[in-house]
Amino acid sequence: MPKTLLFLLLISSFCLPALAQRKKKVNTAGQGTFFMYFGYNRSAYSASTIDFVSPNYNFSMENVAGTDNTNDGSIGKYIGSDGFETFQFNVHMGHYIKPKWAITFGVDRLNYFMANNQTVSLSGVFSPGNHSEWNGVYDNEQVKINRSNIFYRQEAGLNYLRLGILHTQELFQSRKGEFVLSLNTGIGTGLLLSNSIFTYDGLTNSPTSGTSGFGLSGHVGLRADFFQRLFLQTTFSGGMLKQGNIQLDQVGNTNASHIMGYFSPEIAFGFLVYVRPTNNCGTCPQW
Repeated sequence: MPKTLLFLLLISSFCLPALAQRKKKVNTAGQGTFFMYFGYNRSAYSASTIDFVSPNYNFSMENVAGTDNTNDGSIGKYIGSDGFETFQFNVHMGHYIKPKWAITFGVDRLNYFMANNQTVSLSGVFSPGNHSEWNGVYDNEQVKINRSNIFYRQEAGLNYLRLGILHTQELFQSRKGEFVLSLNTGIGTGLLLSNSIFTYDGLTNSPTSGTSGFGLSGHVGLRADFFQRLFLQTTFSGGMLKQGNIQLDQVGNTNASHIMGYFSPEIAFGFLVYVRPTNNCGTCPQW
């Protein structure tokens, strides 16, 4: 957090002198405009099915509830200890290749925890004596799980590296263009890089990381531009996260697959840079 705040202060010190120099009203969503933003988010997940495979078991758990923080807190708790224990963030940049249309790229950092003390539907096979509670064959049997008998989480980050297309529609502009309110809508897709920890019958594996799947998402929100240079925005994102290859141990003997829907509100701070030819200098950026 201190490093992030320091970086934002540096960006602000870079941008603010330019505010006084700019006299010409420009289109903040015009062709050639570059932007970057930093945000904080929370996330909620649909009930889902998780498959676990190892040499000693092969089973599925259906209707698994998940949360974005270790305390199972509500998504409405934006500010509070449970929200910042596992900090979730967004870092994105974009470039308007045409008026109102931009290509974007960045990372949405999410977290996932199996909710504690829940009842799920269990199907699959366990080797004899492999688990203290489950043994043999199960077929849609209702069982209660907790963070001791089985606990799968991605508290070090379910990172969604997203490439997207963004459309910006201006809703309001002040007379001198010092304030602009816009509607942003977009779609995205990209890779999922997961950092996973797995507890099975009281034994917790060492953390593992790697590419686990891909995501598809849609995004809508409001952006408020100030002095044609800085902006604040709120975004609501949602879509599907498909992880088909989650490695849960260091040697690759234990794996999981997981498909779930997600919803994520976000608030972000960003800046705009106008990279356009000016004064016949060819490639000089218009600061």
